[in-house]
Amino acid sequence: MTATAETTYERTADPVRRQRLGIAAVTIAVAGLIALVGGVLWPEPASGDWYSYADITPIRDRWWTVLTLLAVSAAVAVPLQALAAMALVRQRGSGWATWGGAAMFLGTGLQVTGVAGWASLYYFATDPSGDPTAVASLLDTVGDDPRLIALAAAGALVVALGTAAQAVGLWRSGALPRWIPIVSLAILPTFFLPNAGALGLITQIPITASAAAIGYYAWRRAA
Repeated sequence: MTATAETTYERTADPVRRQRLGIAAVTIAVAGLIALVGGVLWPEPASGDWYSYADITPIRDRWWTVLTLLAVSAAVAVPLQALAAMALVRQRGSGWATWGGAAMFLGTGLQVTGVAGWASLYYFATDPSGDPTAVASLLDTVGDDPRLIALAAAGALVVALGTAAQAVGLWRSGALPRWIPIVSLAILPTFFLPNAGALGLITQIPITASAAAIGYYAWRRAA
């Protein structure tokens, strides 16, 4: 019965739906490449665990551009990936895919808000027209407050858990090669390994590849 239902679904696929999934697949891939480049260009603090006035002032335009691009790409790509996975998982594993997708939507909102907040705070605070001494003191105080990273960190954790749940759903569904949900779990080590700079490619490349593959197979199945 399940096999018959799935065969009927594939034979009567809506061409408009397939076109939309194709657009989503391309968007996921492009956003993933932006995230790869942005991760390499993400500036590291010169010393300590967080950024100081001296770190941001010379690169404030780069800081704003990189963080904004990363926030926008995540806001677009992660929800599209979640939707593509849900489109793939029609029967077995659909509960995992649905709840995982919901978590990815929620986590992305939190993470993007946090990253956009960093970009704005440091960009406008380091405006050349401001008082360097006062601003440096302010940013040192802000940097010591764990609430500064709490929103983005919580969002990243929720996205990772949602991605893991969808990986379970994709594995159980058998709708695409098993290596794809396995590779998507590369998002989990980002809490222990650097996720920026050259070392960040260790996790970012498989994350990007698996997301693009999910989009591709969602489009292909709709053929």
